[in-house]
Formats: sequence, C-alpha cells, structure tokens
Amino acid sequence: MMANFLRSTRFILALATGLCAFAAHAADPVRLVVPFAAGGTQDLMARVIQNALGQALGEPIIVENRAGAGGTVGTATVAASAPNGKTLALVASNHASNPWLYPKMPYDALASFAPVAMIGKTGFALVVSSALPVHTVAELVDYAKRHPNQLNYASAGNGSNGHLGMALFAQMAGIQLQHIPFKSTGEAMTDVLAGRSHLIMPATIGAVLAVSDKRARILGMTSKVGHTGMFANFPLVADAGVQGFNYDAWYGLLAPAGTPRARIEQLHAAAEKAMRQDSVRDALQKAGIEPALMGPNEFAAFLAADYAETGKLVKSTGARLE
Repeated sequence: MMANFLRSTRFILALATGLCAFAAHAADPVRLVVPFAAGGTQDLMARVIQNALGQALGEPIIVENRAGAGGTVGTATVAASAPNGKTLALVASNHASNPWLYPKMPYDALASFAPVAMIGKTGFALVVSSALPVHTVAELVDYAKRHPNQLNYASAGNGSNGHLGMALFAQMAGIQLQHIPFKSTGEAMTDVLAGRSHLIMPATIGAVLAVSDKRARILGMTSKVGHTGMFANFPLVADAGVQGFNYDAWYGLLAPAGTPRARIEQLHAAAEKAMRQDSVRDALQKAGIEPALMGPNEFAAFLAADYAETGKLVKSTGARLE
C-alpha cells in the first residue's frame, strides 16, 4: 500500500513539474523581429498587432527591431533561432527580392522558414511631376515613347518596391525610363516635387502628399489594394493605359524552418484573430495597409511563386546590392 502511495505521489509530482514547465514556456515572450528600424511601415504594423496578437495567443509579444542590409540582418536572426515558435519575423515583399539583389545571403528565403500567415498588403500610386505635360497614364506612355530615355523616375533605392514597380510598368508599357535611386521615399518624393525627377511610384502612405500638393499629380493606382478612401477616385493603371498591370506589396509572418506544425497552426489562428479586430484593421487602413489573410499553406505557395516572379523582374533591371 505504501509502495502504491509513493508511486502515485511520484506521478503527481512529475505531472505537476511538467505542467509548471509548460506554463513557464507559454509565459515566455514571443519575439516579433522587425528587420527594419523603428518608424517604418513594418515597425508600425508590429506595434499595431502586438497586443492583439499576444492576447489571441495568450503569450506576451516583444517587438525587436534588427535593421540592416535591406532586412537580411534581422531576418537571419530568425532563421537561426530555435524552431520552437517563440521567434517570428515580420517580413515584406523585399524578402522575395533580396536573394536576387545580394550576391551572398545568410539564409534561404524559402527553405529557412516556415510560413505562418500573410497579414496585409499595400498598394502604390503612379505619380508625376506637374512639370510634365501629361494628365493620364495613356498620355504618359505616349510622351515617353516620343522621348525615349529622357524621363527619369525616383525611388527609395536599387531593388526597392518603387524601383521594381516602375521597372515593371516601363516593361509592360514598352517605354524606356532612367532610374535615380535615393536613400528613402521621402527624399525621392522631394525630388519629384522639386521637378528634378519626373516620376515616382510610392506606397499609398507615401502618396498622400501628392493628393493635395499642386507640384505633383497622381495618374493612377497600381492595384485594387489601397484603391480606397482618398485614392478611390483615381483610375487603376491597368484600366487607364497599361492593360494587365498590377503591383502591390505584401507583409507576412515567418517562423524558423522546423517549427512544429501544431505551433504554426496556433500562431496562424492567433494572427487571424488579431487581424479581424476592428481596432487593428482601422489602424492599418489609416496607414495605407489593407489586411490580407493567408494561411500557412496558401502563403507558402504564394511566397514561392512571388520569389520566382520577382527574380525575373530583378534580373531584367540589372539591380545588384553589396
């Protein structure tokens, strides 16, 4: 009888120890790594979803900014983290373009990660300097064809969304444009407003100034994403002169490769619940970001396809980064 009592006691103690360890693990904060400096779009997204994601998951979320080398420094720390679901990266479209831009990468953009969820997208605007005598997309294309290589466009740098989007536009429109890279979208937009650069393709949040500033005009929106609010009355580029053109940027959550599937599903469910909160959706939409949800499998397929398509576009531009 005493032996049975001791065995029961040991079982209860072992069970209690295991439950305590599990509870302690669950209470450990989840690191949400933003591979860019504070103040950018990805950082804003992380701060907006931080509390909602933590509440949905039942675990505290800590946002950690790890900037450098176009986002590869912070993303590399996630790739190298333990695959226990306690470290996530909030990446954007440049996750698919970086491997084609940098000669050496510290991780594989696909194989090093387990996709958790796509959470948002943002659209872009085709903006011209008011000094340019065009008022529609069709007029711009006609003008550029009559003045090959005489128009230039500003962007936030080689391989940036603004660079790749405008390169795709030029390809599909059959025109030749000159690229002028800057260090930020703000600097690039300033050059357009000053009339030194002719064109720019900023994300909607960066195009707000062009709505009211007489020194620039918006000719069209690049995608149905972001074609709302103050941008709702501008035509889509695809309907206004370049048929089939569509360009937007995405944001998503990645975990290290090897993270257990059950944990991936748990994280995805929490992300979906967080993104459906009105307060989260409203805050993101004010920043020009449309909530866009994809589950792990769908996001993985999307990421693989985007990686391949982006590679073709980057190669066509000849852009390289060191």
